[in-house]
Amino acid sequence: MHCHARHSAPPALATVRRDPRDLWPEHARRLYDELLARYGERDALPTLAASWIAHQRSVHTQKSYARGFRVFEEFAREHGAHPMAVKFGLADTFRLYLETAPTWVRVRGGRRGEMVRTGKPYAEASRKNALSAAFSFFVYLDMVSDDGVKNPFDAAQRPYVDPDHSATSRSRTTGRPVRNPAGRFAGVQRAR
Repeated sequence: MHCHARHSAPPALATVRRDPRDLWPEHARRLYDELLARYGERDALPTLAASWIAHQRSVHTQKSYARGFRVFEEFAREHGAHPMAVKFGLADTFRLYLETAPTWVRVRGGRRGEMVRTGKPYAEASRKNALSAAFSFFVYLDMVSDDGVKNPFDAAQRPYVDPDHSATSRSRTTGRPVRNPAGRFAGVQRAR
């Protein structure tokens, strides 16, 4: 015997439409807003760069990569290239640029947040961080792309940073900075 039971359509699920960007961490949202203002909604860069920042596990990495990406993005833009279209030649030039480019410093007596590029060049660790951020961004693009993305930073040289070096020597027992007999912290040279 064949029974024709009437099957009704399953009840519709209530759909709440939330933007996944609402869940992004602070540094991803800030970077997104900055890039959106510069590139507009039709450009994929704001979303891809911010989702890459959100993909990082550590808040410290998110902050460091966002800072380094801003330096890279500004450099690419000033050289007439879209950050996602940078090739090896410009990537390697970015490395050289970081060796001599003045850093941003606050304007004394200026408006809140007013800054100019008059500081000393980037320290080796800062250069390495900026290059690592740009490299990591292209690794992420390759990961999320259906076609694959060649990383222009693959062959770019990075500054060597000795992992055992510290500008300030620390006590092996307390971890606190150690002063030498002259009253200065060991390993720190006086500015001339």
